Amino acid sequence: MIFSETYINKKIIVRNLISILVIAWLFIGTYFIGKTVATKQIGKAAFTEAQTIQIEETWENPYKDLVKD
Repeated sequence: MIFSETYINKKIIVRNLISILVIAWLFIGTYFIGKTVATKQIGKAAFTEAQTIQIEETWENPYKDLVKD
């Protein structure tokens, strides 16, 4: 079967458009997956006890004279 030149050109254009859409979908998908994972890690770090700092009750602020109430 012999295809006309316009049919072949349309086929190439459609193939290129599909390729571009798939590549764009992959980039957008990886962006949102990365954003979701980063957000979960930030939220997880905010609520872990390893990130808390304990200060003794007898601790005094050495800069208390410089700061106005």
